Amino acid sequence: MTTLSDDALARARKIQSTVLQAVASDATGVELAEKTGLSESKISRLKTEHLGDFAAMLAAVGLKVVSARLMCVDPDEYQFLNRMAMPEIARRAKAPVLDWSGVE
Repeated sequence: MTTLSDDALARARKIQSTVLQAVASDATGVELAEKTGLSESKISRLKTEHLGDFAAMLAAVGLKVVSARLMCVDPDEYQFLNRMAMPEIARRAKAPVLDWSGVE
């Protein structure tokens, strides 16, 4: 992985870490083997011998790994939505809070 740029190398490490954390928290090697149809020894080899290289390849082509429960959006769209929402968020933050404590 030493030929990657510092940025890509950092992304590769993050990819590898993300995958290892997900694998460790989600299932045992036996469960992963059953889910994927691969042998338990193949799962082990993928994690120990090939994951670093695969993570480097993903980072080199500009990809990243995120949880399937997350939603990815285009950065330009996110910035646009953020700009559109901020005035309303600021307005609500400044709105007076009604005190209903004395009302029966």
